[in-house]
Amino acid sequence: MLFNTVPLSDCRDVENSLLWLNQNANTNSCLVTHTAFYGWALLYLENNFTIKTYGFGFPDNSARSQSQQGFIHIYLIWWVNGSGLHGQPTSTWFF
Repeated sequence: MLFNTVPLSDCRDVENSLLWLNQNANTNSCLVTHTAFYGWALLYLENNFTIKTYGFGFPDNSARSQSQQGFIHIYLIWWVNGSGLHGQPTSTWFF
């Protein structure tokens, strides 16, 4: 591996977040994910879990789209403002 998609110090928290989703999310749930977390989600989430990636942009439009498609619970893994990969800003969408 030449480059990790998240800082090494965050790997355990990303893993724990996805394992929590497997245990607690229901069938009306989806994960809206940045490209950095997409591979992680494929590895850790069960096959029947819906994962939607929004690329390298902001999750807001993707989350609204998933809501319009009938998902009741929309989850997002995000960074603390300014401390994530390349200083990603805080999302304005609140779940």
